Amino acid sequence: MKGLKKHILTVVAVTAVFAACVLTLGFNTQPLSPPVETAEKAGALASVSMAPYEVIAAPVTPVEVPTTQPVPEASSALPAPSAPTATPQVPATSPEVAPAKPPVVRPDPVVQVINPPTDLQGEFEPRKRPRVKLTWERNNPKGAVKYYLVYRVVVGGQEPDPGNLEPIGRARKTKYTDFAIEPGLTYRYWVTAVSRQGEESEPSEPVVVETFTNRPPAPPQGVDAVAIDPGVSIDWQLNTEPNLAGYHVYRQRKNGKWKRLTRDPISDNHYYFDKGKAGQVYAVSAVNVYGTESEKSASEARPSIPVIYEENDPSIVSEGLWAIEKYQGPTNGQILVAGDAGARLHFHFTGR
Repeated sequence: MKGLKKHILTVVAVTAVFAACVLTLGFNTQPLSPPVETAEKAGALASVSMAPYEVIAAPVTPVEVPTTQPVPEASSALPAPSAPTATPQVPATSPEVAPAKPPVVRPDPVVQVINPPTDLQGEFEPRKRPRVKLTWERNNPKGAVKYYLVYRVVVGGQEPDPGNLEPIGRARKTKYTDFAIEPGLTYRYWVTAVSRQGEESEPSEPVVVETFTNRPPAPPQGVDAVAIDPGVSIDWQLNTEPNLAGYHVYRQRKNGKWKRLTRDPISDNHYYFDKGKAGQVYAVSAVNVYGTESEKSASEARPSIPVIYEENDPSIVSEGLWAIEKYQGPTNGQILVAGDAGARLHFHFTGR
């Protein structure tokens, strides 16, 4: 029995100490109640449990609980606003007022003396839509001229009053094309320059341009074709139209159609066809500057008749050393023979 009592007392003492340690650890994490009360309950429990055995538990020294407050759990509450930082005050200064600028006084524009254009050129272009092209030189500093005025009058007509004459056109550049013309008239043009201030210059030197009508020329006259073995020589009289561009030459084929022998109009009134023969028919037409062609004038190639000139004919002028020698066959049995290199004979005649 004594052993059992000792064993029970030992167990009770260990249990009380263990309970005190657990309560102390609980206070450090999440205290539920003062440790003194817990110790008292533990002592009472020990007294009650041991009453039949008359065991009295040893008093437990109360553990002092620290007064530190538990750390509160994190919450979504906003932290308290910190005290505003004082901003240093800068003493206000009045802005400097810039002095008012004096108004800009612009002088009246000076009207510059502007020069008339120079080297005025005019050319008539006889196209499907006839025109006159004009060009000239500026004769002023670059940028001084705002535009040019073009004037025109008909030569031979009633001269208008220059003070009341209106320009026919205006040009920004140094060129102008006049489409408002009547072919067959002659025009006189001049140009003036207008400055940026509105001053108009004196007129340029005039230029006269002759325009032509598109009427077809007259057929060439006096067409003559001669077979000279080899070839055929064709000649005719010159036309008198001022807008004449030249002539075309044709040969008639066996089927009666014409074959043109000239690619472009020729200005001469003579043509040689090296493959021509006597009996063939040739024709000539005149062409104006518009390309309009006249009717054809035809001629049949005839054999040529040779003309004999004697060596002593006065139309022959000798140059250098020449000698008369006897020779069988020619008239009078003699001929004229050159005596050195470079000797010449000049033969003057009238006709073909």
